[in-house]
Amino acid sequence: MAGRVGIRAVPDHCEECGESLRSLSSGTLVYLAPIPWGYLWQRSQQLMSRLAGILRVLYVQPEPLKNFSVLELSRAWRRAMLHFGRGSDQPPPPGLKVIAPPLVPLAGSPLIDRLNSALMARTITRCLQGRKAPFSSLILWCTRPTPVAQRLAQAGHHARLIYEMLDAIPATHPMASRMTEIERALIGQADFVLCTSEPLLEHARRLRPDSHLIPNGVDPGHFLDGPPKRGRPPLPLDAVGAPIVGCHGTIGEWIDLSLVSFLADRFPEVQFVMVGPVEVPRSILPRRRNLHWMGPRPYQELPAYVSSFAVGLLPLGVDEYTRARNPVKLFEYFATGKPVVSTDLPEVAAFGGLVYVGRDPEGVASALQAALAERDGSDLSAQRRAIAEANTWDHRVRLILHLLHSYASEVP
Repeated sequence: MAGRVGIRAVPDHCEECGESLRSLSSGTLVYLAPIPWGYLWQRSQQLMSRLAGILRVLYVQPEPLKNFSVLELSRAWRRAMLHFGRGSDQPPPPGLKVIAPPLVPLAGSPLIDRLNSALMARTITRCLQGRKAPFSSLILWCTRPTPVAQRLAQAGHHARLIYEMLDAIPATHPMASRMTEIERALIGQADFVLCTSEPLLEHARRLRPDSHLIPNGVDPGHFLDGPPKRGRPPLPLDAVGAPIVGCHGTIGEWIDLSLVSFLADRFPEVQFVMVGPVEVPRSILPRRRNLHWMGPRPYQELPAYVSSFAVGLLPLGVDEYTRARNPVKLFEYFATGKPVVSTDLPEVAAFGGLVYVGRDPEGVASALQAALAERDGSDLSAQRRAIAEANTWDHRVRLILHLLHSYASEVP
């Protein structure tokens, strides 16, 4: 079924220490998700689907709207459908329940924050009562430094608190200073802090030296080039031509659109394919004959698209926000063995010659020229696949289970 591809059974014993994980089976994990369940199949869904093999997981949908800007209002219907579980092609696995609190779509107002906190707490409590889950076995997992998360953490109706640092707080965010304060409080209060990148880990360890690194991962089997996933390219790519330089994922403010247009102009014989939902005004998207905005595609279809790429592209702008990111798509490109071209980000540069990196547009263009010239079946391809195999979502979950088991063993 869609969304369950490659998800394996979670082991009965901790693979780090060899002890039984049976003590965790009675626990309930309340996951305050950063994205709706039916959005792109990313870290949140990958981890929670696997953890549901041991714990009961409540996947709590985030607010359907961030604010009332014109851009957000134009997407209100789609976000509302995602919030309430409509239009999703990713069915939750056994052991995981998606719940959608009826939240007011306006952040920042103290009154609204209190109301949303109460609405979320009430929805979660009702669900827990229906499942007869005692608070003594509850794990609250926060993924965003929001007022609602802070209030639920302070309420203390849980046995353990996890704070996961997914990204840096953008300096341009209208609530940046308040989010920074909330994050500091959550880091100090949490039983463990998880970080997705080395820059985030360095930041967290200034407050919590015992913070843990859990980077993003990949399901290599999902992106294998073998049939039937390779085969015929997806219909929208039939008329595109080759070679294709592709990028998949959300088209957000972190994508360097000027770089994308620069590359399209520099390589008119190359087709640039961008697969993913557009979260910026469409009016600012560059338009070129060889530049194709495909929109979102189901996770099930991604292998067919990526297998059609000659090169995987990571055209992220370089700033304090992106320097702290650990791109999910990097490992997904690695799983195919294909060459990757990226801007100069710490989490990408760490892989050395396995990624073609450029420091400026001219440098990225030179990197792309070299990537297009890479021989098929080179040693670099095998090395990339090996890194993907060593950085699976299954491995990430084993580390998380070890942390949960270790903490449970220490509590008297």
